[in-house]
Amino acid sequence: MLNSMSQSQGQFRRFSQSDKLPTNAGHQLILLNRKKVMTSLLKMSKDSAAANIHPGTKVSTPLREAYLPGSPDKDTHVIYNKLESTLRVIWIFEGRKSAEKPLAIDYQNENLFSLHLKEGMVHFICVNNRKFVDQVLYSTNYTNWSKMKPKNTKQKWEKSEMLFFVAKADINFEKLCQQSIVFDIKMLSTIPNYCYEMADKSWGIQLWEAAYLHVWLTDVTIFIGPKRIMEAHQVILSARSSELCTLLNNLKHEGKANIVFTKTYDQLVVENFLYFLYTGSSKISFKNKQLLQLAVDYKVETLTKVCQLAIIDPPDVDEVTNFLLANF
Repeated sequence: MLNSMSQSQGQFRRFSQSDKLPTNAGHQLILLNRKKVMTSLLKMSKDSAAANIHPGTKVSTPLREAYLPGSPDKDTHVIYNKLESTLRVIWIFEGRKSAEKPLAIDYQNENLFSLHLKEGMVHFICVNNRKFVDQVLYSTNYTNWSKMKPKNTKQKWEKSEMLFFVAKADINFEKLCQQSIVFDIKMLSTIPNYCYEMADKSWGIQLWEAAYLHVWLTDVTIFIGPKRIMEAHQVILSARSSELCTLLNNLKHEGKANIVFTKTYDQLVVENFLYFLYTGSSKISFKNKQLLQLAVDYKVETLTKVCQLAIIDPPDVDEVTNFLLANF
């Protein structure tokens, strides 16, 4: 999915993609001996001919092992690193003045990155690093990719961390026509089961709409105090939360079960807690303390870890900008 956004006379477009290569046979590992290597490679190349492989994608594929002398029967295999994925940001600007204005990049309800030009050097800043950015590649033509150099200095604001990269782009910033630089950010998963990767977003949304909008085959009613807020599905709530599973199993009822949240929680937060159980994402910021408390109380481990990281106060954007402009 391609999104666009404009800010401070600059623009960027972005999409995320997992660091995987499509395979056949239901994504099972392919075992090859020396006699079958060439045949299998030819077949794989035909199957993948129409695939649009990301320029920054890396595949750990030790196929050379099949050609090692003295090991004709040595098996080879394909390894996928599920902890890595790639986020692409396309910076669009018109002229030097536009490029010199810092541009904050919002991703998943957070300001994660910032871009600006200073003294001919492009600065790409990870405003709230949290140890998930490994490297940044850049290109002006989608073909030739170069690594941005990380700066040695690392500035910290409380528990938040800032990491930034610099590069001299081969581009004429004096032109007033629209130009662009493409950045590929190699992301690392620091929370199990939660990463940036390709996914069918429709399945979670469709399940959520079946409960929230259409009330299809629902079997549990959600309350905040005496107020009914929505219907849901016991099987989904039980699968996603061990605490809700125990609660639903212990309920003695005829017809639909009832789950009652205390009045201390805002309706919007409870709805987004349930939305996360259905979809794995949130419509509100993970920094919400009530959302964290619900995750802890109902033992939703992934949501708990995401909220605990997000709730750390990030550095102020103006403070970061002033620091960078003054020192780099």
